[in-house]
Order: sequence, then structure tokens, then C-alpha cells
Amino acid sequence: MKSYFCLFMIASFLSGCSGQTKVDGRLDAKGVAVALMVLDTARAVKTEADFKLKVRVTNVGGALLPALGKEGDYFRVGASYHWLGTDNRVVVWDGKMTFLSKDLGVGDSQDFLMNIRAPSEEGVYILEIDFLQNSAFWFAGVGSQVARVLVKVNK
Repeated sequence: MKSYFCLFMIASFLSGCSGQTKVDGRLDAKGVAVALMVLDTARAVKTEADFKLKVRVTNVGGALLPALGKEGDYFRVGASYHWLGTDNRVVVWDGKMTFLSKDLGVGDSQDFLMNIRAPSEEGVYILEIDFLQNSAFWFAGVGSQVARVLVKVNK
């Protein structure tokens, strides 16, 4: 009996070390908040170009942000973006998603490269970075901060 218990404890410990907790439903929106900082970016890109943006996220809320969700990425936590005109009108609402690679504990930070696609029209845009729980809610909608960067898009 003791050996089975020990094996169970070892397996539980090792799975907890992966840093990827799975969430099967909507997080409590009251417990989520992040601080976002853009670490570098191209200030000018080509229309419809794919590029990377280095971002730091810090969990300033009261809950763990899990790295995994249900099958098909439902309820997974990560970053996405909106493209806005300089008049704040929405040009692109849902951008590509970049998911957390590991859990983000309270007070912890994680740097990651976001996958971004530029708008199809030339112009000067505001790139707004936000966090979300896929298929649930955008963090800005529950009071969390966003990061904004001005980007020129050329043909």
C-alpha cells in the first residue's frame, strides 16, 4: 500500500513541476489582472506583414493564470491584439493569439514573442495588446491594463 501511495505522490509532484496547469472553465474575472510592457517593436511594417513583438506580462491579480485549457485551446490564457486607427476606431478586433507557455503565478513575470499581422491598408495605427481567456473574456473588459504602441504601416 505504501509503495502505491509513494508512486502516486511522485507522479503528482512531477506533473506539478511541468508549470502547465489545465483549466476547464471560465476563470473568476475578479481575480485576473496583468501589467503589460512592450519590450521592443518594429515602428514601421509592411501591409499584411507577419512580425514578432517582444512583450513582458506580469500577473498583478490574485489568481494563477494557467497555461493550458480544454481541447482546442478553449479557456487557454494568452495575449492578442487589436489594431485601432489614430481616432480609436477599430480596424482589426481579433488578432493572432499567443498563449502562455507556462503558468503565470501571482507576482510572476514572463517574456514572450507575440505573433502579429499588420493591417492590409497603409496608415498610422495603434497596436493595442491585451490578455484574454480564450472563449471567455478579454482582461481589459474586467479592468486590467493594455499596452499600446504606435505603428506605421506601408506598402
